[in-house]
Amino acid sequence: MISMMLIHTTYYFIGSSKIALFLWHWSQFAVPVFVFCSGYVFFLKPQRIHEEGLLNYMWKRVKRLVIPYYIFLIFFFPIIWFTTDKLTPMYILQSLFIIGGVDISWLVLLMLELSLLFPLLILLQRKKNILFLSYIALATLVAIITIPLPLSALHWKLGIENWKLIMWLGWSLMGIFSMVYINVSSLQKFLQNKLMLFIGATIVSIITYIYERSIHHDITLYGNKYPPTLLILSFGVAAIVLLYILAEKQCFKPIQKLLIFTSTHSYSLFFIHYCFLIALANLLPKLHTTWYFFFASVLGAALLVQYLWNRLKPLLT
Repeated sequence: MISMMLIHTTYYFIGSSKIALFLWHWSQFAVPVFVFCSGYVFFLKPQRIHEEGLLNYMWKRVKRLVIPYYIFLIFFFPIIWFTTDKLTPMYILQSLFIIGGVDISWLVLLMLELSLLFPLLILLQRKKNILFLSYIALATLVAIITIPLPLSALHWKLGIENWKLIMWLGWSLMGIFSMVYINVSSLQKFLQNKLMLFIGATIVSIITYIYERSIHHDITLYGNKYPPTLLILSFGVAAIVLLYILAEKQCFKPIQKLLIFTSTHSYSLFFIHYCFLIALANLLPKLHTTWYFFFASVLGAALLVQYLWNRLKPLLT
């Protein structure tokens, strides 16, 4: 979540600060890690589906994802109204139906798609049939061919302009990675050799980077997120392993309380910080601020609002 805030705030300074550009580029692991953590929590206790019932479980997930999003829109629409000219009827409708409008609505849609997909993946994995392996192969293939091919290759693109229709395929690989890491004992010894896994993922990233560079594709990690290509996914795996190694070595201990707080409230902080981001971003020309002050302002404001809401919420219930 902190990395997402860093991406969103440094974006406004990538043309004027090399440090901001560096942080913006290398913080793009945020979404792969976000999806991996969601999958890890889900696949760690899949029995909840049987305990609650599939329909009840899915309904609870939909409410948990959609209700905070609509509360966010109540606050966000006025910000758009006062700061930009984007608030058109079409913008509002697309935002409400989570098919466009607000830029970050794509992540809400992705979480909804994965909430419906993950139970199916459990079923396929338990049956140990060819369908599970076929799905992995299909998702990997899509992650490869969503990289625009050279014009000589039949002038073919896989509907990149409709990336929201296929993004769940690529991102689901991060969920599958978490599932396999937890459940598939035959692969656990390999997967838990973190150094080898990090090296393997890094090699795949480098090979994909070289290929994309040769075809003049956008080689930034950001340019490989919509939809996710093999470059961002392999980079995401490498980042997950590296972060895990650093966590094991207690490197994050000085900020442990901050990480626990942002992890516990990651979904609401996602919406809160975006309100402050857009509101403050429209003041940037007047403020003449720096990227680190802008980042600290958005992060601090979001944390403060979340903290105050946590204290106020028990009094309202």
